[in-house]
Amino acid sequence: MKRRLGWLAAVTVLALAGCTEGGQFLPTQIVFTSDRSGTTQVYIMNANGDDVRQLSTGTATVDPSMSAPGTKIAYAKMRNGNWDIFLNNYTGTNEQSRTEGRGDEHSPKLDKNGGRIVYVIGSGDSQEIWRMDSNGMNPDRLTENDFADFLPNFNGGSDVVFVTNRKGNNDIWKMRGDGGDPVALTVDPADDTMPAVSTASGRIVFSSNRSGSYQLYTMQQDGSDLIQLTNSAGDKFGASYSLDGNKIFYYSDVTGNMEIYSMNLDGTGVVNLTNSAATDTKVGTWIAP
Repeated sequence: MKRRLGWLAAVTVLALAGCTEGGQFLPTQIVFTSDRSGTTQVYIMNANGDDVRQLSTGTATVDPSMSAPGTKIAYAKMRNGNWDIFLNNYTGTNEQSRTEGRGDEHSPKLDKNGGRIVYVIGSGDSQEIWRMDSNGMNPDRLTENDFADFLPNFNGGSDVVFVTNRKGNNDIWKMRGDGGDPVALTVDPADDTMPAVSTASGRIVFSSNRSGSYQLYTMQQDGSDLIQLTNSAGDKFGASYSLDGNKIFYYSDVTGNMEIYSMNLDGTGVVNLTNSAATDTKVGTWIAP
């Protein structure tokens, strides 16, 4: 069940960031996944929920991630029975394959500038974290063990935070961008999952069921100063910060189906952004201010 809430939650996922035009940030954009068209596809909308547009078409498409400048979107797409990673622009007009033929390749996350991607190859207990240039060149394996390492995310710099079950349950760890010096940030019998880092404060936001249901928590990058942000009805997943660090976005089933929400850093000011009968989900990276 814990691993299912790892990548399988991520296969219905999403992410977010901002777009630029003429060197200026456009109003904050969120990329997310939804089954509102009949199959799971990638969509983009403004941070207030307006101007929803479908970016991907064809077979099931999941795990979107956007670079902070907003010029690149990475996602996983089903092709010939396996997940492969593709890159596109925020208008959805330039889809290009980046992986093929190494099994399921999924959960891509672009770094802040869009030059590199961390991603996962495999499923179940056979998941390992890789890194490549955003043009698909120079793939490099970062983890190699008998456990599942998944849901990687850049920390705003070159380090990577990720989820692993190498201690018997899902905890959040951190490692260098080359895979060196892995260290546990959470050591708890609960399921800690879906970490994302604020580029403004450096704090990590993540989901955990240590209170009974999945709520949102934050901590420093060394695992200290743990704070529970939410304590309300519904499970909450896939949280991430806006690029300026002033907002948190996440998805929750509090209405009976998954919707995307925004809130203030202290957990107040919750707003349902999608209000749709469809299943709308996301897993975040950066969102422009």
